[in-house]
Amino acid sequence: MLGNPIRIGNTKKGYFKIIPIDGGYFTGEISGKVLKFGGDFNYKFDDKYSSADASYVLQTENNQENIFIRNSGNIEKGRIGICHPEFIVNDEGYYGNLANRTFISKIIPDSKNKFGNIIIKIYEIL
Repeated sequence: MLGNPIRIGNTKKGYFKIIPIDGGYFTGEISGKVLKFGGDFNYKFDDKYSSADASYVLQTENNQENIFIRNSGNIEKGRIGICHPEFIVNDEGYYGNLANRTFISKIIPDSKNKFGNIIIKIYEIL
């Protein structure tokens, strides 16, 4: 879930706002909850293009490990955003190998509400 944006305003790079991450859940090969931490540090360049630079923490269900993610990329309004997630993990933990693999993600806005939910699908590049 996303919180209400914190608006900084117009900058030399574009309109800057921070969208807080207020928690949630994730499912797939790894499942668990998204902690209430982090945010999307977002520049809007014009009416069509923006950038996403989100940092957040996942807590796994089975092993209770924390995984820090930084997911960044450029977004075109009305299209699914393609980003590059980077995983920061405990090297000695069960998911330690995530840091050595390559992934892309799709950011899919929830059309039902403006800031409540977002769907992020992550795919490994083999």
